[in-house]
Amino acid sequence: MDEAFEKLKQDGKNTVDNLVKWLQDSKLIETSKEAETKVRKFFDGVKDAKNVELAKFKEAVTKLAEEKKKTLDEANKMLSETGPQILNALQAGMQAVQGALGQSSK
Repeated sequence: MDEAFEKLKQDGKNTVDNLVKWLQDSKLIETSKEAETKVRKFFDGVKDAKNVELAKFKEAVTKLAEEKKKTLDEANKMLSETGPQILNALQAGMQAVQGALGQSSK
């Protein structure tokens, strides 16, 4: 999980929105609006919603694991398994946007 988070951070993708998406993709939370709103509250104390620190993310994952009656290791494993997928999806999305912008400027 740490490695995937650091990759997100390097790419400037460690936003609350992306982290919530990662939690949903890993099945740690449901994709419902209610679940998303609840998890976003874990990030209320973040200084910058577009640059979440690893420690704050781990704190949120710990709280979430406790609520879901999972161990932190189980939660980390779930996140580690989906980490590469979220990175690939975000990169593909950026490439699509860049491609669209490149075509519209011609």
